[in-house]
Amino acid sequence: MLIFITSLGFVSNNCIAQTSDTVRNQNLPNNINSETSYEKFTISGRKSTFDQFYAAKLNCSPTDWMEVSIATEPQHGSAKIIEQQLIMTYASPNPRTSCNGKSILGKVLEYSSEKGYKGEDYMTVEVINDTGQMIKRTYKITVK
Repeated sequence: MLIFITSLGFVSNNCIAQTSDTVRNQNLPNNINSETSYEKFTISGRKSTFDQFYAAKLNCSPTDWMEVSIATEPQHGSAKIIEQQLIMTYASPNPRTSCNGKSILGKVLEYSSEKGYKGEDYMTVEVINDTGQMIKRTYKITVK
């Protein structure tokens, strides 16, 4: 299976997991699994949406399944994954640019710090899809 890491997620021969941030190790043909780190900022006690995940086939229909889970909980707040209708957006030259603007059921990562807490927090999310790909994301969160 040929896998390409794109600026929007991971792509196989028939699906992509879309995310809202840039993946650092791009265009590595044999990199089925990836681990990336992200730096996020939020205000103490406020809910923030840190990431979006969805998986679409070339014809814009959803893949069979995609599991998103919180592997390491934050120490100074709470995180949850919620299902939500999302609007697909793909950058060129992704073959799914024809899906742009279409709706798909996906998952959103939300984070809220403990009220009054200021400082750093961390959490890790894992995504596994129906083609056996796995991405692991570590979020360093600065709470102001």
